[in-house]
Order: sequence, then structure tokens, then C-alpha cells
Amino acid sequence: MRLGEALVHKGFITEDQLQQTLKAQLIYGGHLGTCLLEFGYVNESQLGRVLAETFEVGYASIEMFQDINPAIIDTISRKVVERCHVIPFGLDDKVLQVAMIDPRSVTALDEIAAFTHYKVVPWVAPEARIYQAMERYYNIPRRQRYIMVCRDLDLETSAGREQPRRQYATGDPPWQSNLGEISAELEDRRLDDPSAEPEPDAGVDPIHDLDQVSKTLCEAQKMESVTSTILNYASRTMARCILFAVKANEAHVLDSRGFPSIEEGGEPPSFPVGPQGIFGLTLGREDYRGSVPDEPSFKAFYQTLGVDVPAEILVFPLYLDDRLVAVLYGEAGGGLMLDPDNEEYLRLAKMVTLSMSLVVIKKKILAA
Repeated sequence: MRLGEALVHKGFITEDQLQQTLKAQLIYGGHLGTCLLEFGYVNESQLGRVLAETFEVGYASIEMFQDINPAIIDTISRKVVERCHVIPFGLDDKVLQVAMIDPRSVTALDEIAAFTHYKVVPWVAPEARIYQAMERYYNIPRRQRYIMVCRDLDLETSAGREQPRRQYATGDPPWQSNLGEISAELEDRRLDDPSAEPEPDAGVDPIHDLDQVSKTLCEAQKMESVTSTILNYASRTMARCILFAVKANEAHVLDSRGFPSIEEGGEPPSFPVGPQGIFGLTLGREDYRGSVPDEPSFKAFYQTLGVDVPAEILVFPLYLDDRLVAVLYGEAGGGLMLDPDNEEYLRLAKMVTLSMSLVVIKKKILAA
């Protein structure tokens, strides 16, 4: 049973609250438990106990992170901690006790065991507490969102109340900074008249190397240069790809390759962003790679795009300041499968939001 289902089953939250939280998770990212704490639907103890039952491991409460022996901290390097989101807190007879966000991650557990040469026993802790401990013991900075979550949890605990305050019942959460400028840039790009000026890369040979992509993105002055560079590179191995801009819970087609119905002109389509449908496939994941579920909402998506349902798709949610700002979608087309090198796609996806931020920063510098 998944975390949300377990919380509903135990009566800690309602089905409506779960659906609202899933939608928030898709938009703001992070673990479902973090969103539940921010909405105030569960307290830290409830979340920890149900996490432990769901993963079938022990619950590492905040008390276990107090004054951890430096020798135990030194058993795992900063780089491994940053990759695996893990905090060692106990060591006895070659058995290392560690707290994790995802104690079922075989890849992370194998890496920790290989690095420490100990038997590793995983425990689970809320995402915000893991990041808090990573900052305290390894000087790995937390994002503002997680600082605020822990602050509110600590305030509620000291006040003797069981429920944390709701942070973003409506509107954008308070930790976000320059999203307005980026949203405006993306909106300007979406509304651009394609006849007004040629694409900046028109007539230029496609880039075949990710290092060259990164250099080109660093030099980009406009958002259209970013979108063109990303999609031109992606289309090397993807028969069809789209970059969506996300605004007000709607995903708008920003640019695309391989979709005649979009590229022939007219108003680009938009789609709702929610737990159901293409975008919901990425819930709680860094990306989604796999087949398309045989459900009406997915069929409607491809009907709108004017293409058949593909055999395999890749969907990357692109977050900035813990807010979904764009989505990169790709497919091989027809019954074909995509290139097996997922790491290359991951690198490309990470470049998108970084380069979008860079364009905004450059404009601010030039306007100063």
C-alpha cells in the first residue's frame, strides 16, 4: 500500500485531501509527506509512523538526529550523502544504521554498503528532516522550502500543538523567488509571432554533443534560443518532442518537433496539469520512462496532438525553486523504442531550467 492510500486507510486524511496533496506534489515537487505537512493534514509523528509501516522499516525520529557521534558521520562521505539522501546515526558491530528518504532504493543501499564496508540497516525519516540533518552534519545547503517546513514543525512542537500550520492552501508558496520573471519569459516565448523573426539557429547544423549544448545555452540571450537548442538536440534520438511551459496549473506547448498539427500554425494546445494524465506519470519521480496507460485521458492527449499513441515515452518535470515551470516530453514515434541512454536525457533536462534562469539573470544585469 502506498503512503497516501495508507494514510486514507488509517483515517488520518480524506480522499479529497489526498487528491489535493497529489496535485500540490506535482506542481511543487518533493515528497508527498512534505506536501502533507505543509497543508497541515498530518503531523510529523503520524507521517513518520505511516512511512515506517509503508516501507516496513524503523522510523528515525528527530531525536535520533541529535548529537550524532562525529565518527559515525565520518563513515559516509559528503558526496555519497548528497547523492543518496542518507544520514548515518548508529554503528554497532559492523552494522550501520542509516536514515533515508527512500529506504527501498537498492542503488543507494548498495552504494552506501560499498563505501562503508558495513552491513547497512535502513530507517525512514521525513524528507525535510533528512535535508535538515544533511545541512547540519555535512554542510549541504537546504532550499528555502525545507527550512520553512522544519521551522514550522519545531514551532508547533514547542507550542504543544499537533498540527503544523497550512502554508499554501491557495496561491504560490512563500519560498519562491524569481518565478514571475521566468513565467513571463516563457509566456512571451509562447505568444511570439513566428513570422516576426527567424529562429536563432536557422540554417545551423544540429549540435551532436551535450557539452556543446551546454556552451550554446550559456551564450543564449533569449528564451527561444534555449527552447530551440534543447529540442534540436532532443530530436536527434526522438521522433517527436515537446517543451511545455507550465503556468496556473496548465501546460502550454512552448515549442515542438515532429508534430505537424502544432507546427502548421494556429493556437498551440494546452493541457491541465494534475495527478491524472501524462504529467501525473511523474508524481514522486525524477522522470517517467515507459508505456502509455490505456486510459481515456491519455488517448485524448494524443488525439489533441494529432498522433497515434507511442510505444514508449519520456517525461521530465522541470522544477525551479520547487515549482514546476516546464515539462520536457519525448517519444520515438509509432512502435519504436527510445535510445537506452537515460543519463543523457537526464543531463539535457537539467540544463533546461538552469538555462532559463540564466536568460532571466542576464536580462536583469543588462537592465541594471
